Amino acid sequence: MIPIKPIENVERTAKDKDPLAISIITAALSKHFVFKNLDKMQIDNLLAKFFYCEVKKDQFIFHQGDDAHIFFILERGKV
Repeated sequence: MIPIKPIENVERTAKDKDPLAISIITAALSKHFVFKNLDKMQIDNLLAKFFYCEVKKDQFIFHQGDDAHIFFILERGKV
C-alpha cells in the first residue's frame, strides 16, 4: 500500500459515509473518464478508501501544476 502524503491545509474528519454520500460519490466516479469503466467491485474498493476532509475558507487544496496523488470530490463549497 502506498502511503498518502499529508496535504497542506486539508484536515481529515471522522465523518462516515452515509448512503446518500455513497450514491453521490458513485455517480461522480461513473461520469469521470478515469473511473467510468470500473465494475461494482472496483468502485466498492475505491469507496472504502474515500474519506471526508475539510479545508478552511480561503485556504487552498492544491495548486495548478502540483503532482496529483489524491482525488477530491467537492461536497460543498467552490474551488
